[in-house]
Parts: sequence; structure tokens; C-alpha cells
Amino acid sequence: MRAEALLLATAAAAFLALRALRRRQRRPPILLQVRAPGRPAPRDDTQRTVVNADAMAWMRAHPGPFPGSVVTGIPDISEVSLAPDEYRTFFLEAVELILRRTPTDGVAVFCQTDCRIMAPPSADCAVHKKCRAQVQREWLDKSHLLQLACARVPHCRLLFHKIALISEPGNRKFNKPAFSHVLAFGFGDLLLHDKVLTPDVSPRGDIVWSRGTGSTCCVHAVDFCRLLGATTIVDPFCGHGTVLAAANAAGLDALGVEISEKRCRAARNLQMAAAATSKRAARRSEARAAAPSAADDESPRARLLRRFAELRAQLPEEDHTLEAIKAAAPATRYQMTAERHVRAQLQRCDRLGLCLACGLSPCRCSAFAPLPLRGHRLWLVLHSNELLKSSNTGKLLLLAHPDAHLLVAGLPSDDEQLERLLRAPNTAVLYPAADALSPAQLRARRAADNGGAPLDILLLDGTWSETRSLARRLPPETTTVALAGDATSKPSRFSCVRRRSVEQEESGRTSTLEAYILLALELGEPTEACEALDGYLGDLVDALEFGKTAKPSIKAARASQ
Repeated sequence: MRAEALLLATAAAAFLALRALRRRQRRPPILLQVRAPGRPAPRDDTQRTVVNADAMAWMRAHPGPFPGSVVTGIPDISEVSLAPDEYRTFFLEAVELILRRTPTDGVAVFCQTDCRIMAPPSADCAVHKKCRAQVQREWLDKSHLLQLACARVPHCRLLFHKIALISEPGNRKFNKPAFSHVLAFGFGDLLLHDKVLTPDVSPRGDIVWSRGTGSTCCVHAVDFCRLLGATTIVDPFCGHGTVLAAANAAGLDALGVEISEKRCRAARNLQMAAAATSKRAARRSEARAAAPSAADDESPRARLLRRFAELRAQLPEEDHTLEAIKAAAPATRYQMTAERHVRAQLQRCDRLGLCLACGLSPCRCSAFAPLPLRGHRLWLVLHSNELLKSSNTGKLLLLAHPDAHLLVAGLPSDDEQLERLLRAPNTAVLYPAADALSPAQLRARRAADNGGAPLDILLLDGTWSETRSLARRLPPETTTVALAGDATSKPSRFSCVRRRSVEQEESGRTSTLEAYILLALELGEPTEACEALDGYLGDLVDALEFGKTAKPSIKAARASQ
């Protein structure tokens, strides 16, 4: 039994390490970019010094006060490989050393994430033995430890205690908390006014590595120190240098200490945009400014909710049994299966309290505002298995495109509408068929027709096998358009949510939203709108927590009613 538990624990650790690696590969930081060695720094009036040394020994060897305020984070227990009691002693000693060397006219800001101390379940534990390789034994509250260390330093007091969200509210994480603490300490009679206060609750921001401090946390902490008069920021545990990059971007000098030579090199080269907002947020705001106004007849979300109401009304009063589906003719069987899938997905959303438009709980429709995509009409032909799935990316198009419409394959009325669209000469289906046109050829054909009727783009939405089954039902004369091979050679950012094999990734398979973005750029849609769509995909990945969506169980939903 012990050998089996050890094997399960090893497999779980390997899985978590592989998933962390895939996260870093699929979702590079947005605010941060690595500067190649030898290139000049973006600001000539700031300096950055990174010392390759053990921080504890370095602080003991330099007993004098730091040259400026401190923004740092004590290494996690997983980085120092200590037992919980030993880690508490190390943590308290490190914080006390930092506070004693913080200048009396400066502040010390700590960004810390709590630890969940894990342990294998006991052999007689009937609750946990079938669910996880490890269970939570203890919660290590680092904000409490910070305040204990503060009590050891004379005249030191807590200035504020704020929260940085690692994931959206409503999500849950088992291996670590979904938030970080941000605590600031000062000395003497330092008083704060409203001009220097930072948000009480804010997103953590992008990270350079799995244990790094979020870029938004660093920007807020550095800005707080700057408004209090700091000219230099010190980070005794600088890691990859996010704090140092934020300090230089704010026009301050930076001093960091790191024991790893490799991380020292990264800390010397990391750069951050001077603005506190990310490029993705800026692009999104620009795109929304040009988006359809609220005075339009019907918003995409209202149209989508009305469409789901129509789907409910089209369903038969009684559900189809599996025996009846098997006994039906092939054509009727396809329709009955689609109706059964639609009914099951609608009932699931009702039980779990999911939003019908975005498929998430809590609703995040406000994050997916309409965008100025005016050059064509969009028809999402959805496989019935994909309807209302939280991980479906096509729903973002239904919320963001001002003229997008939903068709569910297999429903009679939707199949009739699909047949009418396919007979029209201005319809093109995005699918890599053998005789598919390139986007440039499609644009040339449209130019030869002098525009004509509005272009109708059909997207077949489903898994790769489901999309193939939908494509087999298309008439042979259907006009198809395919993306260039190099356009889909980049690994999909959505692979961390929907698991794909290496062969699938190498074959250029990508999510529906990513494929549409590439096509829209080729068709001449605004770049700002396409970049905002890419930002929506990042928001969805964040909401899904890289494949671990906060999905309340049916039992919990029933118990709450």
C-alpha cells in the first residue's frame, strides 16, 4: 500500500511539473520581455545592480541600511526544501533581517502566497483514498508570519494588507491558494494619504516563472514606494528580476540579490513596459471604442440568449431514450441525438447555475465586449456535443462579433438554414479541404464580384473528429477556405485547456477562435479588434485556470437549493 501511494505521489508530481512547463510555453508574459544582452537599456538615467550571492549571508555581511525601500518576496517552501517548522524559522529570520535594514524613511513591501502543506492520505482514510494522491495537512499563512516578524522590530508597524488575485473569483485551486498577500511595513510617524494608496484587490498580473511575483503586484508596490519618495528599490530575493524591471520602468534605480547565476542573468536583462497597464488591455480599450454602441437594436449577448430560448422551444416535450435512438433510421437518429445533447446541456447549465452566454460561473460576459468586425457575417455551425461547454472558444465569437449567429448541427430548422447558406454564392466555409481557397484568393474573388452580397463565413466548431463529421455533410460544390500551413504552425495557446497529443499539435490543429483570428486578419479586419479577440482567449484561459474550471458539482448545486 505504501509503495502504491509513493508511486501515485510521484506520478502526480510529474504531472504538475509537466503542466507548469506547458503553461510557461503556451502563455508567455505580456507585460514583460527579455532584453537581449548588449542592447542599451530603455532609460539612461536608471541603474540596475544584481548581486550573485546568498541573500541571508549578504544581508548579514552588510549590516547597514539598504539604499532605498524594499519590494520583495521570501522564497516559497518548495524552493528551499525545508520542513514546515524549519521554514517558519527561516521565514521569520529573513523578514526580520530585511525590516531591520529598511531605512526609517522608507517602506518594505512583501508579496507572498500562502502554502498548503500536503501529505499522503492515511491508509484507513475512506474519504480521500480514491480521490487524490495527496491531501492538505496544513495551511501556512505567510501574512501572519510577516506580522510576527514585524513585532520583533522596534517601531515597525503594518501600513496596509492587500490582496492580489491569481485567478478569477469563483475559481478554486488545490495545489496552492488562488490569491497572494501584499503587506507594507513602515517606521516612525509615517502617514499615508489617498494619493499614494494602491488598489485593495487587484489581479496578480503576468509572471516570468511559476514562482515569480506578478507584474501588476510589482508595478503597484514600486509605484507606492515612488510616491513616498523612494529613488532606489531593493529586492534581496529578486529571482528573475520582475521587481527590478518595474523599478527601472518607473524611473528608479534597482538593487537585487539572487543566489542562482542563471536567474541573475535573466534579472539583468528583463524589461517592463513603462505603462502600468498591459498591451492587451490597451488594445482592447481601443477596439471597444470603435465597437458598436449600446444604441444598436440588439447586443450579441441578448441575441445569443434569445437563440437559446428558441432552442428550448424547439425541443420535444419528452427526451429521447437511447433505445429509441438506436432503433431510429440514420437521418432521424442524427436529429434525435442532437436534440438529446442540447437538452442535456441546457439542463446541466440550469442545475449548476452557469451563464448560458459564456458558459462560466460566475458570468464573465462583460469581459467579452462587442468588437468592430464589420466585413462579413459569421455563422457558427456547432456540433451538438460542444453546446454550452465551458472550454468552447466559439462562444467568444458569438459575444464579440456584432453579426454572429449560432446554428446547431442536427436540429431540423438549423439544418435548413445551413442548406440555404451553402447554396448561396457568397458563402465560404473555413475548413482545410483539398480544393480550399486561400484567404487571398477569396478576397480576389470578392473583388471580382465587386463586393456583391455580404460575405458569409461559416465556422465548423467542435473537436477535430466532430469537425470532420460536420464537413462530410457539406455538398461537394461548397466553397471552402483554408489557412496557410505556416499560419497554424505555432502551438495553440488553448492546448493547456484541451489536452492534445504531440501529433495533433504538430499537425497544426488550433482552436476555433485562433483560426478565426488568423482568417480575419487575412480578410482585412481591424488589427486592434483581432488583438482584442486574442486577449479574450487569454481571459478565457485564465477563467478556466488552465484546464481546472471551477465547476460546482451537481450535489453541491442541489444542496444549495
